[in-house]
Amino acid sequence: MTRLRFDIRIERNLIPQVSRNTKNVVKKSVRTIAQDLARTASGAAPHLTGDLESSWSIEYQLSADRMTATVEFAVFKGGFNYAIAMHEWTYNLGEGSRAKAGGTGMSGRSYAVGRKFLTRVLEGEAEAYKDYIAEQIRQQLGG
Repeated sequence: MTRLRFDIRIERNLIPQVSRNTKNVVKKSVRTIAQDLARTASGAAPHLTGDLESSWSIEYQLSADRMTATVEFAVFKGGFNYAIAMHEWTYNLGEGSRAKAGGTGMSGRSYAVGRKFLTRVLEGEAEAYKDYIAEQIRQQLGG
């Protein structure tokens, strides 16, 4: 009778390292997505002087189990936030806005210049953003 014997010894626990690496990948992915959202929404924002397109900011928040990014557009003129008006109100696009090509997101989808320039992009790119994070995690895990 032939006997086979296997001894397996794990020299160190890799779980903390894999967990840390995965968190870093998610953190980097969220940053990439926030930057893509800001860039694409800027392309879809109406154009008069250019202030609105360049007014975006990104704020990141990291906790033990969550990474979030907040993309905001803000242009104040005498206490009035022009960015909110251009996002929410109904209006006719001016010559500068009509001349813009719009924004193209991570998915390759195009977004015309006009109202709801931020939420239209976020909703339209949501699936691409989820897929991007999943793919980055898969690659990090060696899958």
